Amino acid sequence: MTANELRIGNFLYNDKVVVKIDARSIFDIWDDKGLKNYKPIPITEEWILKFGFEKDISITTRNIYCNGGFAIIQTISGNNYFYEGIELKFVHLLQNLYFAITQKELEL
Repeated sequence: MTANELRIGNFLYNDKVVVKIDARSIFDIWDDKGLKNYKPIPITEEWILKFGFEKDISITTRNIYCNGGFAIIQTISGNNYFYEGIELKFVHLLQNLYFAITQKELEL
């Protein structure tokens, strides 16, 4: 993870505590002072539901979660999450993609 993939409002771990990134955090990460303390949060169903997605369809090979017109597909076997073929591994990447497409923030 690097500072250029972060936006103000992204969620990360800072010493195992969930924090919402602000301008100072991004500066610290950019300057490498705080990079070792900040870690990306892996996407889980819990996070997806916290962001207001609802489980729309459950098929034996996948789950589909929707938030308006934005849908995420979860493979059951690998427990991986995808949007239009793009694998989403971390919460901040989901937040960034969602904003880029909808121009709205994912809020808790």
